[in-house]
Amino acid sequence: MSTTPPDTTTILYSDEVERAMSEPLTTMFGDIVFEAATERVEGIDVQIILGSNFLTFLETGAQPDASVDPENLPGETDAAATTETTP
Repeated sequence: MSTTPPDTTTILYSDEVERAMSEPLTTMFGDIVFEAATERVEGIDVQIILGSNFLTFLETGAQPDASVDPENLPGETDAAATTETTP
């Protein structure tokens, strides 16, 4: 294993489902390169190898995704639905 980190954070995934589930991690780690894992580790679905760009990401902080309109995010409704059960 190299003692010098790669330039960009890398996520090694075991299959396309894990890759798809890892997409949102860009908000926590910054720019990410996805690669299929060449070796499978039992019980480990994804491996994250932090790159040197992660330090820059920590220094600058997470930036909002310009393609997301915060006014149109799914969320809780003003009035929670009530249900009644009869014994």
